[in-house]
Amino acid sequence: MTGKGIGTSPLRQVAKVEALKQAALDKSAISVGSNGTSPHQLYKYPARFSPRFASAAIRLVTDPGDVVLDPFMGSGTTVIEGIRHDRRVVGVDVSPISTFLVRSLLQSSRSSQLDMFYSWFRTRVSRVAQNIGRFSIAPTLPVENLELVSSWRHLRLVSQLISNGQDKSPTYDRLTRQVVLRTCQWAFDVRTEIPPFPLFVSQMLQVCEEVLNTCHAFSEFMDEEWGRGWRRVTPSIFEGTSSEVLKREFRKKGEKVDAVVTSPPYPGVHVLYGRWQVRGRRETDLPLWIIDSDRRPREGDYTLHSRRDVENNSYFKLLAENMCGVRSAMKTGGYMVQMVGFNDPQNQLERFVKTIEREGFSEVRSKRLATWEDGRLWREVPSRRWYANAKGSGVQTKKEVVLIFQSRD
Repeated sequence: MTGKGIGTSPLRQVAKVEALKQAALDKSAISVGSNGTSPHQLYKYPARFSPRFASAAIRLVTDPGDVVLDPFMGSGTTVIEGIRHDRRVVGVDVSPISTFLVRSLLQSSRSSQLDMFYSWFRTRVSRVAQNIGRFSIAPTLPVENLELVSSWRHLRLVSQLISNGQDKSPTYDRLTRQVVLRTCQWAFDVRTEIPPFPLFVSQMLQVCEEVLNTCHAFSEFMDEEWGRGWRRVTPSIFEGTSSEVLKREFRKKGEKVDAVVTSPPYPGVHVLYGRWQVRGRRETDLPLWIIDSDRRPREGDYTLHSRRDVENNSYFKLLAENMCGVRSAMKTGGYMVQMVGFNDPQNQLERFVKTIEREGFSEVRSKRLATWEDGRLWREVPSRRWYANAKGSGVQTKKEVVLIFQSRD
């Protein structure tokens, strides 16, 4: 184990260290699973990591009641596992889709409400689909690149359902947007052809069942584990960059973050977080319209870099700014556990570590965790494709590494 001023390190807790190692090396699919806490069936969010890993990391570096932060919240795995383990949680993400998904799952309704919504939604889908010619596409819906010839029925159905949900109640509005978002992701994202309208309608109903089952499984599990008191938990969820949000919010408070568990954007790896790709590389803002967000973050806001910046200079500049924000919110001696990948580890890894260390952290390594001679825990990435811009061609990162840092004076 290396690092300055470690003191009594959690990395000496053999059982918890082994649990983190096994969780990191686990290659099983990310799904709701047996504990019902994963948010990943609500939306196929890029760059997700497993609840098992987040759970093990949280248990390793924090105690019940501690404040756990994820400055790159994504689909909310750290937030949800933090609540599950009785931690106070803070989640930050620049993506409106991220904050929508996390807030939506945490506002899961009672079973009776879900049943009533299901009946209402099935009826609305059937009636609108049967009379689709009577309806129009919402004038604000972004139709660029959506190929209206083949998708006008789909977009009319989407427009009408969201309008109906808004008119019904806030709960129905939120659930309708969840179902529509997931269905349209299936129909439009990375599609060369739009599915036929009857298939789209059928998928919409199937997704409705899946979304409601996920919400029910989540609520049921949390009720059993913590009682209904968890529903009164109000995690701090912020939309924006960590460099701005954390300095602003924690300047107001006397307390500090005890630990960070996160998966930051990967240097050199381009992932679309706020837009979908339709018919090849054509992009659409449809997901942002579905969740009723008027924010249109720039490409670099999501990934910390532009596809045109092949040297990744903007990435490391923005990483430093975000880590500065994280350090300002964190107590001295707290731990940050990261899972991160690189499209060029040989040239990017040490630069990544040094960038974070310059902002007030020291890397900590553990022989118990290490799987490689550099003293770090490396893992093979199972069944996931990452597209990166390297010399003009797409490449895949095949490995990720678990990095642990401790904040210093």
